[in-house]
Amino acid sequence: MNFDFPLIPDIKIYGEKATPEQDALINYIIHNKFVNGEEKIVKEAVEFYKSVFKYLKSINLSTLEEADMNKIWKYLNATFNFNLIFQDDLRFEILFRVTRVNESFLENDKVRKTKYLYNPPVELNHEKGIFNRCNSPNTSAFYSSFIENVALRETKPDKGQGIILTTWQNISGKLFVYYPVSHAPIINNHPNNRATIAFNKKFQNHHPTFTEYQKLILEFIASEIVKDSEVISEKKYEYIFSAFFCEKILTKRNPKDPTSHFDMILYPSVAYNHEQDNACILPNSLTNLRPIYLREFRILDTYYNQPVTLTKLPLKLQLLRETTCIYEDKIVWNDD
Repeated sequence: MNFDFPLIPDIKIYGEKATPEQDALINYIIHNKFVNGEEKIVKEAVEFYKSVFKYLKSINLSTLEEADMNKIWKYLNATFNFNLIFQDDLRFEILFRVTRVNESFLENDKVRKTKYLYNPPVELNHEKGIFNRCNSPNTSAFYSSFIENVALRETKPDKGQGIILTTWQNISGKLFVYYPVSHAPIINNHPNNRATIAFNKKFQNHHPTFTEYQKLILEFIASEIVKDSEVISEKKYEYIFSAFFCEKILTKRNPKDPTSHFDMILYPSVAYNHEQDNACILPNSLTNLRPIYLREFRILDTYYNQPVTLTKLPLKLQLLRETTCIYEDKIVWNDD
């Protein structure tokens, strides 16, 4: 596939330490105003991003091949050389995560090790080459939900499949720093609204050009993270844009700067019509979480086409076993 990407302007070309765009933004943040022509540079960046986002939206991601994906990924890296620092924190007690039972996990017909409850190894993701909403094959992420029904519907296991529904506890009780998805007009849930309101309040006294710059980027990221499009590509290339930006957000940068660190991305559940939230957690932050209760089920039937509700499960489950205890990395079941 031939691409006609918008030409990257000089303001995004690195000098000794940074690009003119980065210097302009840093100077604005330091002085809380534009000086020495920075506004012109940021305006040029705004117009450039408008053309980029329009072009990226025009690409049929479902038809991409690996060579096409690599071209897009290279262009994204060259184009979006900035860091996002819009963040909030959240204290929670419990999370839920669904694991599909794979035969390779079994010892004497049962899953015995807790390592299979975590996010898959990066090596496995790289081998499969499959994108997800918040990560590419180059990384791994821990996907979870705050409500059982949401975790089940997000995973959508097939009829006849075996799954483990794990309850995870925040054993440290610490606050998790998260990136809030904001400026998604189709979303009407509390965290998204709170994030958008916080942004508007924070930037109401800033220069309109600086605010437009920030808002333009946040809107594109939000539109990709929450989009509800049919996944046709075998490698799920439909998620290439959201995966790219989520990886930039979750990649730890300067350890001395707390604003450069995120534990997770809090994003609306597409499977639940954006009414509930999911948490995509950085693997390094999982030291604060522990699996405390497991239930293994067999899927007898599925009802994914029925209206979404929190009071009715999206599938029919047969409980096979549950844990009596979890000792270090070993699982002890009630039918052992």
